[in-house]
Amino acid sequence: MKNDPTLRRWFLKYNKLLFDNKLPLNTVCLWEPLGPAVGETSVLVKDPFQLIIKIDPCIMGMHRLAKLTIIHEMAHIKLWPLGDKEALHGKAWDEEIQRLTKFRC
Repeated sequence: MKNDPTLRRWFLKYNKLLFDNKLPLNTVCLWEPLGPAVGETSVLVKDPFQLIIKIDPCIMGMHRLAKLTIIHEMAHIKLWPLGDKEALHGKAWDEEIQRLTKFRC
């Protein structure tokens, strides 16, 4: 599966600026229709472990929203090891979002 060049560039930029390059570099980032959501992160391959970020193309022309969406999905990746409850908007999620609100994309 191929990365979208723009999403990949944003992922690498924000991984460095916001996440100290600690998110997996093998994460795939692409545009894909998602229905009611504008972003989604899931496991692409279990062995070796690889994640995929999908961003709905309905926001393709809205760069700031698309950047905020990929950062949101990257926060899920950061918290992934904590398990579903925290990675999907628990206490650790709230703390991570508070940390990220200090940055401007």
